[in-house]
Amino acid sequence: MRKKALLIIIVLCSVMLCSCDQVKGIFDALPKFRRNLPNNIAGKYAYFLTEADKKAGEYQRLFTFDSVEGTFTDETSIGGGLKNIRSGKYSVKYQTYAITKCNGTISLVYEDGSKHSSGFLWTATAIGGPETLIIDDETGNELTLCFWEY
Repeated sequence: MRKKALLIIIVLCSVMLCSCDQVKGIFDALPKFRRNLPNNIAGKYAYFLTEADKKAGEYQRLFTFDSVEGTFTDETSIGGGLKNIRSGKYSVKYQTYAITKCNGTISLVYEDGSKHSSGFLWTATAIGGPETLIIDDETGNELTLCFWEY
């Protein structure tokens, strides 16, 4: 019993004699756990009118999502090689979440102040990574966007 009491006293004295920075350093070394789910909606997703367009890399619309900064770019082809490019911030709220399939609501806030919220379905494979992102556009049409690496 005396050995345990002596050990406790030694530990307490050591903590009291250490500077606050050293104690803080101990806590900083411990792993931290976040309550938020990871943001799966990251990367580039393109909408192609046809499979031939997909093979040629000619997209109708391209979304680029930066999950670290919470920003996006929406690039729409308007013909003749011209593109309408808009950007802003985005956020995601999940209804269901799994590592290879999740759905919920994605909210886009464009730099001009306009907003668009849409339901989404995101799919991936365990080996190949992200595959598709299905969202509604501003007119209510469903867009199936393909994960695109070029």
